[in-house]
Amino acid sequence: MIAESYISSMREFRITGSDDEWFHVKLTDSLLEQCSEPDAYAAIEPIVRWLVVEPMDDLLYYQIVFLLSLARCANTTETPILLSMHVEELLTRARLEGEAVERTVRDLCAWFRLPINKASKKDSLTAASS
Repeated sequence: MIAESYISSMREFRITGSDDEWFHVKLTDSLLEQCSEPDAYAAIEPIVRWLVVEPMDDLLYYQIVFLLSLARCANTTETPILLSMHVEELLTRARLEGEAVERTVRDLCAWFRLPINKASKKDSLTAASS
């Protein structure tokens, strides 16, 4: 339910926008305020799947921050399988969006103790300059 609500809200935000500069913070707070640890963990994979299938790179920072909030709420470092499968893709996309987004993906990786392929930085920079 958390994932569906988040995805629906972000899709609507993408279409209509918001005059509220605190939209993303309020959305995160409202979805997580009474969220159980298992529910938070269960929401991670559907959101990762959505990020891969329906990329919104201009909103990637907020999406990764939400994933990190879910991870903290879940209170576990057990890595969701889909996240481990797509972390390099998310990191590559984050690098194209800027240092702040990349740092946020790295924070997510640190939380789950995911190793980051050292070669991927060089490869993504080479691809971006081509």
